[in-house]
Amino acid sequence: MPEKITVDDLVLWPHCDMHLVLEGTPPELPEPPRLMLKVFHRQPDPEHPDEYALNDVTADCTYEFFAPYERVGTRLDDLPTVDPHSGEVSAIKQGVFLLQIRFQDYYQIARLQVHRRILDWWFGNDSVTTAKDDGIAHAQPSIYARFSDDPARTDLIGDITGHGYVQLNPSDANVVTIDDRTGRLRGVQATDKTPAENLPKITGRLLGLAKDLTVRVVDYAVIRRDLVAVHAPHLSSDFDQHNIVFLAEGYRDTKADRDAFDELVTKVNDELFHKPRHEPYGMLEGSFDVYKAFAPSQQHALTCGYQVTDNADGLLGKGVPIPANRPVSQDKNVYGIGELIAQVGPALRNETTPNPALIALWSEQSLPTSFKAARVDDVLINEWKAHRSTGILNARDTFFGLHLGNRWADRRSNRGTPVVRPATDAPGADLTRFIARLYEFWRVEPFQLITPDPRRHPPELSAGWPYTNRLISIMNYAGGLQLGVSPFPLIGTSWTPFDSGFRASRGLVVLLVQDTMVGGAAFDNFTGTALTLDARQQLAADYDNPADPRVMHRKPPDTVKPNFGTVVDTAAHELGHVFNLFDEGEATDGDDPNATRTDDFTADNVTRLSAIRKAPASRQINIDLVKWSDIPRVRLSDRTTAQAATVNGTLLVTIDRNRIGDWEQARKAPVKVKVNVRPRGVARLDMTAHQLPLPSSLATPPFLQDLEIHAVNPTTGTVTLTGVELPAGQIQIYDAGATIYVPLRDKAGLELFAVEKPVHDFLKDADHGHDSPLNRDTDHDHVNFKEDHPLDIDGFSAPCHDERLVGVYEGAVHWSGGNYRPAGACKMRDQLASGTDGEFCFVCKWLIVNRVDSGRHAFLSAKFFPKAKKNKS
Repeated sequence: MPEKITVDDLVLWPHCDMHLVLEGTPPELPEPPRLMLKVFHRQPDPEHPDEYALNDVTADCTYEFFAPYERVGTRLDDLPTVDPHSGEVSAIKQGVFLLQIRFQDYYQIARLQVHRRILDWWFGNDSVTTAKDDGIAHAQPSIYARFSDDPARTDLIGDITGHGYVQLNPSDANVVTIDDRTGRLRGVQATDKTPAENLPKITGRLLGLAKDLTVRVVDYAVIRRDLVAVHAPHLSSDFDQHNIVFLAEGYRDTKADRDAFDELVTKVNDELFHKPRHEPYGMLEGSFDVYKAFAPSQQHALTCGYQVTDNADGLLGKGVPIPANRPVSQDKNVYGIGELIAQVGPALRNETTPNPALIALWSEQSLPTSFKAARVDDVLINEWKAHRSTGILNARDTFFGLHLGNRWADRRSNRGTPVVRPATDAPGADLTRFIARLYEFWRVEPFQLITPDPRRHPPELSAGWPYTNRLISIMNYAGGLQLGVSPFPLIGTSWTPFDSGFRASRGLVVLLVQDTMVGGAAFDNFTGTALTLDARQQLAADYDNPADPRVMHRKPPDTVKPNFGTVVDTAAHELGHVFNLFDEGEATDGDDPNATRTDDFTADNVTRLSAIRKAPASRQINIDLVKWSDIPRVRLSDRTTAQAATVNGTLLVTIDRNRIGDWEQARKAPVKVKVNVRPRGVARLDMTAHQLPLPSSLATPPFLQDLEIHAVNPTTGTVTLTGVELPAGQIQIYDAGATIYVPLRDKAGLELFAVEKPVHDFLKDADHGHDSPLNRDTDHDHVNFKEDHPLDIDGFSAPCHDERLVGVYEGAVHWSGGNYRPAGACKMRDQLASGTDGEFCFVCKWLIVNRVDSGRHAFLSAKFFPKAKKNKS
C-alpha cells in the first residue's frame, strides 16, 4: 500500500564496485590516480520538498576490508585502508576486497579491486540523454577501463564511473555542464530543436586519449500536448478517476517504431479489457480511461545493469544475465547458479581449482551457516566457473532512462545491528557473522526487474524502491501531458504521485519497453510500471573487436516483434502491483529472512509467518489471523453517488438509478445490509483504502452493520436504511463513494466468505495437525515454480481446478517458505502460466474490484467464485 516512507539511507561515491591502481602509466600518469570515496547520509531536504539532502559523513564512518579469495588465516592481512578525513583509499597489494562501511546502525557493502595499471578507457555509452534542471545534475556517463593482467586475477575490465580518473569537459557550457564531484551532466538548455550534428559533446581525457560523447538535453517538466485518447469516455483529471497512460520507452523516431507502438497499445488495451484471462479488468472497463503518449528514444532496448556471459563454455551459454537465478543440476537439492554465487561469491578469472578442492575450501572459510556443501555438485561448480564475462555491456540511450536488473555498483545500504570485523581470521561466530554481512554484496535484485537507472536519475531526486520519487523525469513527463485536442485538458496531473490524499490514477503509468528480454516491475512505491515485449532470458551481445574483448554491445534485433500474449499477461500482473498486490512467486529456497518481523506485508494478498502463526517459534497458523480469511462474498452491492446523512436513526444513500430495482427486491426479501462509509472531510489517505474492510483495517473506515432497507425511491435513486448502529437524534454526513452491500448467506443464514467454512474448519483443526498451509506438497525448503494443489478435505468438494481453492498456501514474495498467499495458482504467482493458472485468483480479483469499483462485488461473487462443478448453479 503506498504510504509516506521517509528516505533515510547511505549513498557511496563513486559507487559500490570500485577500482584502484597501484602504478601510474608514464608519461601521462607518473603517479597512480587517487581514488577518493565519499559517504553521504541521505534524508529529506528540509528546504526543498520531494528532494533529498546528501550530508557528508565520510569522517564519521568505520571502514572494514576483507580479502575473500585469500587463504584462510590471511584474509585480514595487508588490507586496503581509507583515510576517513579525506576519503582517500590506499592499498599495498593487488586483489579483490570486500568493504563494510558503518555509520551508526547503517551499513554499506562494497567491493574494491586493486590492479597494477590502467591500459585503456572508453565511454560506456554511445550517446546519453540528460534532463534540463536549474540546479541538479542528472545523467552520469558510464566509463569503463581495461586493466593489466595481474596474478591476483582481478577483472580485466572494470567500471570506473565517477572515480575522477577521466577528466571531463563540455563543448558548450551554455547547453550542458558537468558536476566536477560526480561527473554527472546538468542540462541547461533543451536540445530538441538542435540538429544532430550540432549537439553538444563532452570530452574525456586519460592516458593521452581524448574521447567524445554526444549529449541530448530534454526538459521533462514542460507541458506537452502529446496525449492521445485510446478509450476515454470520462476525459477527466479528477483524482477519483482511473486513468491509464501507456508510454513508449526504447522506441525510435521512425514511422515503423511509431506504428509498432500504436499497434501494441491497441492490442494491449483490447485484450486487457476483453479477454477472460485478465478479469476482473473486463468487468471494470467502464471505470477506466486509457491514453497513450509517444516520446522517441535514441536507441531501442534497455541498458542492462547486469553483465552477461560472453562464452559458451557452460550449460547456459552466452548472453545470460550474471548471476542467473536458474538451476543447472538435475538434482533439485543442488543450489541454482545465483544461489551458489550468493553463498561463495563469483569465480575469479581462469578458475581451475579442482572441484573437490573448492568444496573443501568453501567448507573451511567460515561462510554463513546457510552454506551447505551437500547442495553442491560437479555440474553446478563447472557452470559457476564458466558463469563470467570479461566485458561490460554499453548502456543504451533511451528517453526515460530505465534499466534491467542492477549493477554490482548500485547496491543499496541497509540498517541492522552493527557487525564488527573480528581481530583475526580465526573460525568463530564473530567471523561467520562478519562474512555473512560482507557476502550480502553477492546478492542482487532479480535480473528481470525494470527500474529507473541510477545513472540517469540523480540521488538527490531518486532513492529507488520503496520511496515515492515525485520529481524524477518519468513523473515530470507524465504530469505535464495534455490531451492533444481542444480544450487540451491537463490529464497528466492525475498521474503526479503524492503520499497524502487519494489519487485513483496513481501508478497507472505503464511504460511499454521495446526489448525482448524478460522484464517488468512496479517501481518507486507504485508510482509507475514497466514491461518488455517478450520473456527471453538470453540476449545477443558481442565485442566490437572479438579478437580484443573490450567494448561490448547488445545486438537487439532491429525490429522487435512483440509477444502480445506475454505483454498483456505482464501488463495485467504489473497493474496488480499498483492495486496493492505483491508477487506470489518463489525464487529462493528456504524461509524469507524477514518472515519473523513484527510487521506484516502492506500488500493485501500476502502475509508473513509472524503475522499468522499461533505462537512464537511455531509454524502452526491461525486462520483467523489471515487478512483474507473473512473477505465477504456478496449478493448485492453498489457505491453511493452522493453524500449521505444520518437523520434521526435513518441513513439516506443515493446510488445509480438504473440499479434501484435490485434494492427494491432486496427490501421485499427482507435482508440485512452493510455499509462501508466515508466520513465527510476525512481523506482516503492512500490508493488502496478498502471499500470493504479486511481484518487488518476493521477500524477504518467506519463500517455500519445489520441495517434494514426501510424505503426505496426509484425516481431519485435513494435507499433509506434503518438500524441500531445509526446515531439517533443527530446528523452525521458521509461523502460519496461508500459501499452498500448485502452479504451472501447460506441456507442457515450464515454469511459466506472467500475461505469457505469447511476449509476454515479444516485449517482450525489442530487436533489432526491441519493448522498448517494447504499445500499438498509440504516441502517449503525448495522452490516450487509451479502451481500448488490443496490437501483433500473430507466431505468437501474442491473446485474442478483445485489450485483455485482459497485458503492459505506457503511460498510467496520470492521465498519458498515463511510467506503465504491465498490460492495455489494466480496471475500474481505466474502471469505466463497456461490456462486458468494464469488468471487472478478470487482473492486478488476481489481486491482489485474493491479498489476500483466496489459496487461490482456482487457480480464478481456470482461469476468468479471458484466452486465445485456439482455445486454450480
